[in-house]
Amino acid sequence: MLFLVFGLIALILLLLVLEWLAGTSVQNFKRAAMGAGVVLLIGLGLIMLVSGKALLSVPAFAGAGVLFSRLRTFAGLFGMYKAFKGTRFHHNGRQSGPGASPQQGRMERAEAAKTLGVGESASTEEVKAAHKNLMQKLHPDAGGNDYLAAKLNEARDVMLGRK
Repeated sequence: MLFLVFGLIALILLLLVLEWLAGTSVQNFKRAAMGAGVVLLIGLGLIMLVSGKALLSVPAFAGAGVLFSRLRTFAGLFGMYKAFKGTRFHHNGRQSGPGASPQQGRMERAEAAKTLGVGESASTEEVKAAHKNLMQKLHPDAGGNDYLAAKLNEARDVMLGRK
């Protein structure tokens, strides 16, 4: 019976983690994986220490220290937690909150031009070049986030007459 309870708890946790993974960026995933590694290594070290295997606990604590130093600051864990905590998943699969996509309202041409840093009468080539330049800096894989990338794509589409 005890294994069934722990199995259900593990399954629920796994589903929550998978739901979070579906909407997170690569950078947040790396940070979360390192944080989980730190917690697991510290836990393993404590288990070894309590069970009388002090020499085996040293590598676990050393590994936790290395991973923790890679996180740069302990505040990184809290920042990742706050970003996840503020995101809400709705029944239709859409998100709302800091990590969500832009609102469904239509972006005006003036706002699109300002977002891309071009004039309202910019040519197709100027719009594409500005979009490419900004996307290289603000793409989620380059340290940006999904919201900014979606805003840039929306601005490009408005300027090119696709929306």
